Amino acid sequence: MNPLKIVIISRNSYPTLSPRSHRTTELAKEFASRGHQVIIYTLLGDYDYTKYSKETGITFKNLGKSKLGALDNVGYKNNQFWAKIGRKLFSKSFEVPNIELLPMVRKALKHEKNIDLLITIAHPHTIHWGAAKYIKNNRNKIGTWIADCGDPYMKNPFKKHPFYFKYFEKEWCRLCDSITVPIHKAKDAYYPEFKEKIKVIPQGFNFNNLKLAHYQPNSVPTFAFAGQAYKGLRDPNQFLKYISSLSFEFKFIVYTKSVKIFDDYKEKLKDRLEIRDFI
Repeated sequence: MNPLKIVIISRNSYPTLSPRSHRTTELAKEFASRGHQVIIYTLLGDYDYTKYSKETGITFKNLGKSKLGALDNVGYKNNQFWAKIGRKLFSKSFEVPNIELLPMVRKALKHEKNIDLLITIAHPHTIHWGAAKYIKNNRNKIGTWIADCGDPYMKNPFKKHPFYFKYFEKEWCRLCDSITVPIHKAKDAYYPEFKEKIKVIPQGFNFNNLKLAHYQPNSVPTFAFAGQAYKGLRDPNQFLKYISSLSFEFKFIVYTKSVKIFDDYKEKLKDRLEIRDFI
């Protein structure tokens, strides 16, 4: 098979640690290893990709620098007072700061020619919106467009959006060739007229190059959780309640910034619960 020109657009990629960043980077590495020309557009920040690009064969290009405060690949975001106020006032009604990615994506696609495969990765969904705005008038310049989604948007049961954003969602769903989601249940979170386009591609990792520390058994059973926690959504209360009832010794290590949700169990679990910040 002849090598394809593959363009992947995402808010973040390596070295950011997030589900969508991992999705972006792992897809790109696999395509590049198969001999394809792979270009990633993200908010690069000031990270030096020279070595990583040489190792993986991926070309990294910058979407730009967010003035409104979208997080870049080195963790920077604009925290000036006016940017904070803009996010506070307009995050829900105008998708600030992620709305800024819409013109960035459109501009990036204008710079590329003869794209065989375009993959746009959400969250945020404004990545798809930007691609749709370009492709609407330039469909002949893109071979196949795959819109990859983690969390759904308009039909997300945990986050309600203004009704007018449904027109943006239906536009990109109509224009793309395929919609990819990580689990089968996610299909129900999209408009029924587009369900035939949805394909399930689970999150993939190549563990061959990961260096693991030498395993040594702990004196007591030790287990960990890493990530954010939310009451009523990603809620650890039932699990914490259960382990609080156990009589034997163990160590539960939690890497999180959601510290308050564990407060009620610190006294009950004492030194069996250890809260740490993200690495």
